[in-house]
Amino acid sequence: MQAKEYRSDIDVLRAIAVLAVIFYHAHVPYFGGGYVGVSIFFVISGYLITGIIKRKLENGTFSFLEFYENRVRRIFPALFIMVFTFVLFEWATAINLLSKRELFSSAKRVLLAIPNIYFWLNTNYFDPAAETMPLLHTWSLGVEEQYYFIFPLLLFGLFAWGKSNKNIVRILSILFLVSCIFSVIYVFYDQKFTFYMLPTRAWELLIGAILAYTGWTPKEQKQKVLCFYCGLFLMLWAMVSYSDEIYPGFYALFPCVGAFFYIAGATGLQSPFTDYIVKNKILVFIGVISYSLYLWHWPILVYYQNWLVRREIDLTSGCLLLLLIFILAFLSWKFIETPVRQKSLFKKHTVLWGTVACSFGIFLLFINNFKFVAFYDEKYTCTRASTLESTVQQPKHGILLLGDSHAGHLHSVMRLLSNEYQVACMQYGLPLYQTYNDSESQKEIQEKKAVYQNFVPFLQKNTYDTAIIAYRYDYRVRGVDIVKKASVLYPLKSLESKEQDPYLVLYKALKDTVRLLKENGVKEIYFIDSLPQASANVPQSSNTLARLFGYSTEKVNKYLGESFARYEERVAPTKAVLQQLAQEDTHVHVLEPAPFFAGSSHEGYDVVDEEHAFYYDDDHISVEGALKLKPLLEPVFRELQEPAE
Repeated sequence: MQAKEYRSDIDVLRAIAVLAVIFYHAHVPYFGGGYVGVSIFFVISGYLITGIIKRKLENGTFSFLEFYENRVRRIFPALFIMVFTFVLFEWATAINLLSKRELFSSAKRVLLAIPNIYFWLNTNYFDPAAETMPLLHTWSLGVEEQYYFIFPLLLFGLFAWGKSNKNIVRILSILFLVSCIFSVIYVFYDQKFTFYMLPTRAWELLIGAILAYTGWTPKEQKQKVLCFYCGLFLMLWAMVSYSDEIYPGFYALFPCVGAFFYIAGATGLQSPFTDYIVKNKILVFIGVISYSLYLWHWPILVYYQNWLVRREIDLTSGCLLLLLIFILAFLSWKFIETPVRQKSLFKKHTVLWGTVACSFGIFLLFINNFKFVAFYDEKYTCTRASTLESTVQQPKHGILLLGDSHAGHLHSVMRLLSNEYQVACMQYGLPLYQTYNDSESQKEIQEKKAVYQNFVPFLQKNTYDTAIIAYRYDYRVRGVDIVKKASVLYPLKSLESKEQDPYLVLYKALKDTVRLLKENGVKEIYFIDSLPQASANVPQSSNTLARLFGYSTEKVNKYLGESFARYEERVAPTKAVLQQLAQEDTHVHVLEPAPFFAGSSHEGYDVVDEEHAFYYDDDHISVEGALKLKPLLEPVFRELQEPAE
């Protein structure tokens, strides 16, 4: 159907979709699959937009200019206000320029209608670290905007070519199948691309387009009711049963087919068994303001959970946040969306495009010059380690630095000691040996296998006396960066066995690494235990706390530093694995870095001193932090020196 009459059932479907997304992002229990709400929105958009274009093509009133102007009036004003609000907030409160740069970079892409491409290149939607990106949710608008640009051209071309509705449906069905099959297969190779990009998401919009073009609906009222409730069940089932499914791909079929059945069943439906749903005034109103709800909910939740320090959303805070989100959404709908869409002033071409152009100009001028308007300087500075380059000439000994990024952030102190003791140093980035987790795509797993295959030839080609091994062990075991109550964990798994205990998988991976090192001439092996972890991004939060709120260094450390008790609780299981390896082999040793960050308060670990931040994020130490570990690593280098003659 593509009739003009208002359909309350569509607004109710919008309400279902937006509430699912909000509840998912707010970590409401039993909504682990709430992210499917975006797929439902895609089906709705495909259905409505296609109906509009089809009707206007058939009565000869279709205009590309009118179509795109309507899309601009619908999407741009509220989006611009939301983006600019949080850009201003970041500009006024963030001392660290890097924190501004991320938001400003994403904001540019949002207004250029390519946020999905930006986030595809920069983050995984399901990575907990993505919960620190206030504009991440706009990726879906990018998909829709790109679809809106291409799809009208396609339909206009097919209509002008003289294609009948039946043939147009066939072509749309072919495009639907190609996109759907591509999504189902390619999600296992590159989930990020499949999640964010139009080619693998287009079928979700096209299923709505096909419904609009066919106008299919059951003939009998009883059949309509059955179709309606089947659709409702499929959507709700996906919302409450999904959690860590590989999405979109195959699993996106159920909510999308559910939305298809819901719309088809509700078309021309007259039944008291459904009226209490499709005519529910609360749900209808939520659907009416759903666009503004979607725009405002995510940045509000992000800033609450991550601004200055990480916070959990509990029942009280969750209720207050939902109230704030609904208030902002109502104001956005009442004073931004509605006037722009209904006032005759904004239907004038010059006013509309002039407003858009001025908005873009002001925005780009502002964010391109943000560095000249900083309110405060940074009190705590830090430097990120560069690559490990050994400048020692004709060294007699060599040390291999092995591990992930928690080995890489030791470059500065390793380089210092390398030059001081004339010992060659080399880093080899090695994922935990023969392991993976279910968050990784097949492409990523294959890349890891290639690294593993090259490891032994590397050892055979090079000679090292000593190896220093460092991993972010707890992260590798659980498979996520920031653990929250509602986090989906991706436990460490073995490529060689079906062992289920991630700590036994960790033990075997490290044990095999030790074996390979010793088989290839490495005599002494040192594991660096876990570092303390800050409760927020240290350079950003420490400078904001100090400059905006007047926190002393001691208070900053107490606020952001990990307590002794929390540290011991967090690292105890992985520390036991390292100690077991050391007990089994006298040539394996465990080095404890945590004491070098112990604060003077004897309550927790420091993250800053009077001038420097010891971390460049929340868990990687800066150059200044790495240099604090010189006393820890110096004995390793000293032991390699030959006795003085």
